[in-house]
Amino acid sequence: MKIPPSPEKVVPAATAVRSEKDRSFLIFAGVVLAAIALGFKSELLDEGQVWALSLGLVVVAAPALLGYLRGTDEFPRIEHYIPVALGAITVKTGLTPTMVVLHLATAMLLLGVLLVAARGSRLTPGTPGLRPGSAVALALGFVTVLLGALTANLGAAAACTGFPLCSGELWPSAGGLAVIQWVHRLLAYTLSGYVVWWAVRSRGRRAWTVVALVAIQVAVGAATVLLGLPPALQAAHVAVGAAVWAGVVLTAR
Repeated sequence: MKIPPSPEKVVPAATAVRSEKDRSFLIFAGVVLAAIALGFKSELLDEGQVWALSLGLVVVAAPALLGYLRGTDEFPRIEHYIPVALGAITVKTGLTPTMVVLHLATAMLLLGVLLVAARGSRLTPGTPGLRPGSAVALALGFVTVLLGALTANLGAAAACTGFPLCSGELWPSAGGLAVIQWVHRLLAYTLSGYVVWWAVRSRGRRAWTVVALVAIQVAVGAATVLLGLPPALQAAHVAVGAAVWAGVVLTAR
């Protein structure tokens, strides 16, 4: 028969774990604040860009904060540092399109990992219980979001006028930026059709929620182009895009 450990041995161990968590979280918070401070010291960004990036860093850091407050032992983990570090590098390099897309990619992957972890699931193609066709939906959703970021940061959003065609053409003749914008639209159209097929095949309510989110995203994107790229609609387009990605991740299981 095993003798349970005495309280004197348990309490110091628990205290040590708590101290390690406190130290880890303080380091993480310091990295986030340093990245934000770097943005305010940078001469490459205007005030609006700095505030937008700072808000993004806070959003990325929020899951670690919530995990810390809830007493989850695994927070903050190393993957929480990656988007923050890339955010700092992005500020220092002046928000180059490549760094912005890389920063968004890691943030979207982190969001997906956190959503899966919150549900206690694994998100690996071929994992038992994964909905049929989910791997394609995940790939399409992820690439579409990233190409949308590239379109915006290259200034290609205005290269295609009109909707649903690009300046009335099936294939743009206006040059490289128009091609980037058009490929982003083609991916969005493909994702729209695929999620409808996915929802019909899976017969799940969550899949139809994804269909609705994609429809909203296409509508917001169309309005953004037709109304001359107003900033509010551009921000909404980014937000709904993140919601689409989150919906696909949650529906994949």
